[in-house]
Order: sequence, then structure tokens, then C-alpha cells
Amino acid sequence: ISVNYSSIPSPNKEMFNSMRQSIYEFMNNTSWTNDVFNNEERIDCTILIRLDQQLSTDEYSGSISVQSSRPIFKTLYNSPILNIFDDQFRFRYVEFQTLEFNENSHISNLTSVLAYYAYLIIGMDYDTFSENSGDLFFKKAEKIVSNAQNDNNATGWKSFEGLDNRYWLIENLLSADFENMRSFYYNYHREGMDNFTEKPDFVREHIAESLLSL
Repeated sequence: ISVNYSSIPSPNKEMFNSMRQSIYEFMNNTSWTNDVFNNEERIDCTILIRLDQQLSTDEYSGSISVQSSRPIFKTLYNSPILNIFDDQFRFRYVEFQTLEFNENSHISNLTSVLAYYAYLIIGMDYDTFSENSGDLFFKKAEKIVSNAQNDNNATGWKSFEGLDNRYWLIENLLSADFENMRSFYYNYHREGMDNFTEKPDFVREHIAESLLSL
């Protein structure tokens, strides 16, 4: 987790360090799934929050960039899975206040956005190991979108606010129109790259076919 506050005049550095730590703990200590994983199986991901404006004492606007990757079996290579830039990020943060999230209600825009991307990261990761196994997490992200509809101070959640926001991203991921794209993620990674060290010639051909289907 990184928080860039260089655009904020006279920033309270300790407060922004507390913000970064709170977000880090929220993302890493929340149980996003009932599945059990070892520490070394956790998903490698990076979140960069850039603050462009301080709108009030505790309200900020800016952008959030989210990247995730997954390891390829029997190699040291990590394959990029998600790379998203979201410039509709507006939220409130009070130093030392616990970040709370409830998947049945919209408590704060900060935790809703973070939880949305947590489920998106997990869903995309699951899709690379088993076809359409990310559905459960995409539907959780869809519910967060639905819960946020009545927050007039939050942007990026509504269909009419643009064509590349959080609403449309999850809408498209769950659409039958994009099933082939999700199948590609599985075929490229699980059927392809994971077998590369053992069957390189076969995998090259399989990946080529997958790219053509995409």
C-alpha cells in the first residue's frame, strides 16, 4: 500500500502515514474468503492511492491504482492479472478511527472501494485456477456497487457516471458477453503457463490458440 500526498499543501505526514497503515491492515487482516490459505499462498498485489485534493478536514479526492499477479507453477515468474487505474476516488478518513466494512451496507466510501477491489483481485485470481470460479467474489463486488448507489458524495458507482467505472467493470465481468474473456484467463494460465516447464511446445501452441480466441 502506498499513499502519495505530494499534491496536498502543508500535509500532516503522520496522519497520512496512519492512513496508509490503516489501509494496509484493513486489506491484509480482513478475512475476505472462508477458504484457508498459507501465508505464502496470499495474492501478491499493490495499491497506490494518489491524493489530489483535500476537500475538507477529513475528506479527500484522488485516484487509486490496483495491480495483482499470480505465480506460474515451477517458475519464479509472476503473471500480471489485474492493472486498473480508477480516478473517481473520494472518501473520508479520520485518524485512528477503525476502518469498518459490512458487505450488507455502505458504511464508508473508503472501505467500500477497498473491499470492492479486494473481491475483484480474488475473483480474477480464482478465474485463472478454475473456470468461472471467481463468480462468488464478483457477486460480492456487485453487491458493494448496489449498496453504494445512495451515497451522493461518492463517485464511480453509478452507471451514468461513465463507461469505465466500478459499476461497468463488474457488470461486464458478470455478463455472458464476456464469458470467453474469462475462459481465456483460465486457459492461458492454468492450461497454458502452469504447464510450460513440462510441455513447452504444447503450451506455446495452446497459448497461441487462446490468444486467437481472445
